[in-house]
Amino acid sequence: MAIIKDMNQKVHGIDKRKFRNSIGDLADQLRLIEQKITMGTDNSIDINYKEQQKEINRVYSSVQNITKSDNLLMSDYAPKAKKRLS
Repeated sequence: MAIIKDMNQKVHGIDKRKFRNSIGDLADQLRLIEQKITMGTDNSIDINYKEQQKEINRVYSSVQNITKSDNLLMSDYAPKAKKRLS
């Protein structure tokens, strides 16, 4: 009986049970807000990543087409290593 009485006591005019429930509700709302922000951020990152990946693939494909059509090799444009004299 003493435990039940302690749980229902008022502190500074506020019922402990109501206060505890209100804090729990606020914590739940904060978790939902955090989840929405996280999901939105993840989706934005995913969309940007896919767009950049498409652009990279387009550029790579264009370079491949240019090198094939002009009979160019990308290795022709790579810097040559200097021979050592020793």
